[in-house]
Amino acid sequence: MISIIIPAHNEASVIARCLSNLYEGIAAQSVQVIVACNGCSDNTASIARSVAGVEVLEISKPSKVNALNEADRHASYFPRVYLDADLMVSGADIIKLASSFQSDDSLMVVSPSMSLNDSCSGYLVRSFNKVWTSMPHYDRRVGGLFVLSEKARNSFIEFPDVIADDAFVKHTFSEQDILHRKDVSFECISPVGIWDLIKIKSRSRYGNKQLLRKFPMLRKVSNNGISDLFDFLKKNPFDLISIIIYVSVQCFTILRARYYYSESKNTIWERDESSRT
Repeated sequence: MISIIIPAHNEASVIARCLSNLYEGIAAQSVQVIVACNGCSDNTASIARSVAGVEVLEISKPSKVNALNEADRHASYFPRVYLDADLMVSGADIIKLASSFQSDDSLMVVSPSMSLNDSCSGYLVRSFNKVWTSMPHYDRRVGGLFVLSEKARNSFIEFPDVIADDAFVKHTFSEQDILHRKDVSFECISPVGIWDLIKIKSRSRYGNKQLLRKFPMLRKVSNNGISDLFDFLKKNPFDLISIIIYVSVQCFTILRARYYYSESKNTIWERDESSRT
């Protein structure tokens, strides 16, 4: 048995899709699935509750990390899977990820690759994605879906009150503790418009700044550099426009995140709604 935790805040448009994919290739009684509805004003909870075998928590506070911690207190099994409600992955692939710990008991974290579906995205977003997905650190990301061993989860009391819960996991454990499974992937729907992309990239940058300010002792993770952009350009010499779009978005989101952080503004949880329709 494994436990799968899905935090959900107003995810009525996607939770059924997430759960239907999750139960592909596995029996309902072989997993514990907990949907932690937090601060929902829609019918996310009733949709999730209509799926046989799903345990639903209704939490009044709209907080992803609080939902993760509440669900952890109800979860019974390891390995433990943490899955965002707007993503799609089959239960069979979840089992593959969890089985990684059987062959290596020193593993702490298992992370799959991300298959980015930008078929409905505009030109600017597709151009950004073309560069982003070619960067070396793209295959070593931890986010959206990750699996923790019992030892890994017991190494910290609870997820801290930060925006970047996935970055907390990546920065807490060494690269040797993390297995990146390229043969297993989940599907993520890309934002449609450039402003939708900017919102989630700004939130990610703000979250990383917040995390490292609160926990300066955490492991630093290197990012993509100028040399990686030159490598892309060597392979795609006639695609300078994609580089310009990529760099422009990155620079703008860096400045936007710095502004919000330096001004100590009460940042809302910016998310992309375009991929949830």
